[in-house]
Amino acid sequence: MARSIALALAVVVLAAADAPTKTDSEKIQGTWKLAAADGGTGELPSAEQSEAIDKVKEKMKFTVRKDTYRLERKNGVIEGTIILDPSTSPRTCDFALEKGEGRGGILKGIYQIDGDVLRLCIGIRRPKEFEGILRRDQEYFIMRRDGESK
Repeated sequence: MARSIALALAVVVLAAADAPTKTDSEKIQGTWKLAAADGGTGELPSAEQSEAIDKVKEKMKFTVRKDTYRLERKNGVIEGTIILDPSTSPRTCDFALEKGEGRGGILKGIYQIDGDVLRLCIGIRRPKEFEGILRRDQEYFIMRRDGESK
């Protein structure tokens, strides 16, 4: 009995070891919805601003397919190419703005993917960390994977 339990555990451990680890490029695929944001003020939003943020959250959707992204917002759509670099700490990302607001520009950022939560901090200049007060040219987003895109 003990021998068959040990054998079963060994099989489970070996199967888990053989399971391929997803790359960040694979983990970020799909659709994400805004859960929280900071537009660089470093201050807590007023009740009126919180209500406005809730309306934005309902309308904002970020979709990644292969190396392209689509950001749908209340005031338009932005599309382009995304480049992830998981070899740095924090991990970095670049967004080439190819369609929509800011066309021709590049936003530099840092990111963290933890299961169904994506943290992005982006700006004209690359942020150095997630913590602390953001500069006015940076935005911080926390997104949750859209349950329909799994």
